[in-house]
Amino acid sequence: MSGSRPGGRDAVSVEIVKRVAERTDREPENLPSLHRVIDSEALDSLFEPPQVDRQRRGGVEFSYAGYYVTVPFDETREITVSEGPTA
Repeated sequence: MSGSRPGGRDAVSVEIVKRVAERTDREPENLPSLHRVIDSEALDSLFEPPQVDRQRRGGVEFSYAGYYVTVPFDETREITVSEGPTA
C-alpha cells in the first residue's frame, strides 16, 4: 500500500483502509490486505491528478472487509463506507 503523495494527502488506498478501520473500530493493520480485493497501486494511479486538464466522471466501487466502498472521481474524493452489496 502506498503512503503520502505530494501535497501531503494520503494515497486513496491508505485513506480507504483508514476509513474502514474507523467504521469497524479496528486498527488499520488488523484489516485484511486491501490488495487482496483490488490492485491498490492501480487504484492509487486512478486518483492521481490527470496530466490533461480534463474532468472525469464516475468513480470506483468495491467490497472490502464486509463493507461497500465508493470513491468518486472528483476533487473531494469523499470516500463512502457503507453496509451494502458484497462481492
